[in-house]
Amino acid sequence: MAIVELVIGFAVAAGGLLCIAKPKLLIRLAERKLAFFQRPGGFWTTFSLRLALGVLLLATASYFKSATTVLLLGCVIIASAVALPVIGKRRLGRLNQWVRNQNTTVVRIMRMVELACLVVGSLIVYAAT
Repeated sequence: MAIVELVIGFAVAAGGLLCIAKPKLLIRLAERKLAFFQRPGGFWTTFSLRLALGVLLLATASYFKSATTVLLLGCVIIASAVALPVIGKRRLGRLNQWVRNQNTTVVRIMRMVELACLVVGSLIVYAAT
C-alpha cells in the first residue's frame, strides 16, 4: 500500500509543481475537467475517484509515520468528494467562468492553491516513506 500512496503523493506534488511553473496550464486543466464533468458519467466518475482515494488514505493511515496527517488528508479528500454533488454541475460551471474572468488577485490565490497541492503531495510522500 505504501507504494500506491507514494505514487499518488508524487503525482499530486508533480501536478502542483507543474501548475506553478506554467500557470495557464491550470486554467486549461480546469476547462478540460469541466468538459469532463459535462459528459454522461464524468461527474460521478470524479466523485467516485475522490471518494476512493480518501477511503484508501483512511484505511491505510495506520501504516505511516504520520498517521494523523494521512487521516486528515483522507478526510479532506472525502469532504471534497461529498462537496461535488452538493455544489452541482451548474454551479461548478459558473464558478469556473467566474474564475476565468477575474483579475490577477485571483490568479495569485490560485498559485497558493497550487503550492498547497505541492505541499500535500510532499506530505503524502513523507508519510509513506
